[in-house]
Amino acid sequence: MKKKTLTLIISLFFLVAFIAAYFAVSSYTKNKEEKETAKENENQVTLLTLESDDITEFSYPGSAGDLSFIKKDDNWTYEADSSIELSNDKVQDIADNFTSVIADRLVENDAKDLSTYGLESPSMTLTVSTSKGTTDKILIGDYNSTTGSYYAMINDKEDVYLLPSSFTSSFSSSVDDLKKEENSDKASSN
Repeated sequence: MKKKTLTLIISLFFLVAFIAAYFAVSSYTKNKEEKETAKENENQVTLLTLESDDITEFSYPGSAGDLSFIKKDDNWTYEADSSIELSNDKVQDIADNFTSVIADRLVENDAKDLSTYGLESPSMTLTVSTSKGTTDKILIGDYNSTTGSYYAMINDKEDVYLLPSSFTSSFSSSVDDLKKEENSDKASSN
């Protein structure tokens, strides 16, 4: 009986010690991750903040030239051919990328040699205009494979930033991708 009781007490001791160690390691890991996230966010720079409803026009490069979209009476139209019916939701989703443009970090203040970053002849120029009369231009340069980001400038200021590739990939839709989809009832009746 004493042997069973002693074995049970020792087992319970190890179980309690294991649970305490588990919670200590979990807490340490969580704190470490929070500190790393805070450090990453500490370097971020907000380049542009706009209200979604204020965006009235934007453009980005497509395979056959710039794609420009204009909002009139809460409806988006393709500037080059206003007869194309666009999905307002799809176009608005792209426009909403301009509401909060956050760079991972500042690379260089007042850069002297923009060719170093591919910004002397940018690979992409994004333009957005608002109902308040403002127009902002974001230039996208070379891809930095180490960080997975693109070099960028805003409004011709020569400060160079790193923008996440997720931001630039938002501007890859063609006009065909943005067309209003056929009504599923029409498609099923054929």
